[in-house]
Amino acid sequence: MVPRHAVMTGLSFLAILSACAGPDAAPLPLAPSALLAKPAPGAADPAAAFWFPLDDAALGVRSDHLFVSGGSSVYANGVCGVTSKIFATEQYSNSGDATLTSASPSSGGRKCAQYPRLVTVDYGDGDVRSSTVFMNVRQIANTTYQIPIGTTVKRSMAIQESRCEKLVWQTANLLDGTPTQGADSVNVTRTAANSWLVETQPWPDNEAYCVADGQTYHIAARFTVISSMPLP
Repeated sequence: MVPRHAVMTGLSFLAILSACAGPDAAPLPLAPSALLAKPAPGAADPAAAFWFPLDDAALGVRSDHLFVSGGSSVYANGVCGVTSKIFATEQYSNSGDATLTSASPSSGGRKCAQYPRLVTVDYGDGDVRSSTVFMNVRQIANTTYQIPIGTTVKRSMAIQESRCEKLVWQTANLLDGTPTQGADSVNVTRTAANSWLVETQPWPDNEAYCVADGQTYHIAARFTVISSMPLP
């Protein structure tokens, strides 16, 4: 059994390395391997891969530094228990949301030595926790609205994690009417037909609302979402 902290070696590393290109390089026109983003058979919504930078000392949301390709740690749909997709069509909600579940046993998790995939959150008050997560970046692409390539828009983002139940970057109230106490939205920049850079605004406008305690915390995040297919 390979320890969770071990660096990927051998064929498994070569497979995912050949399947992936770093988000700083030219985005992939299509996923050349199921290891990058594997939609379910017959799925209309594209699968996705979330690329987190390894150079993350200044960030409050950090990867587990596993499944490395170039300068990123890749959380790819169907790999080691990860499920991730973009609700870009009318197959389900057509919400346009990009979602990531880091630990789903039905998605290859039971056979993966590195399962479950974790994400670390540094809350900036001395508390640093690693846990499985569900992430949701709102409205990046659907059938009625697409961010033009090269354009940056403000969007909501949420992370369900171990301390806050849910961390929320958004200026609007929660669905139940709870105010987010001055939290900030995130910037989403579409960099290609299949690639979106998600990043919090510069400090001090990087506050996230913690549902569990009703407080806000300065937490910086940056990652890239890559779709398994180009979108309009």
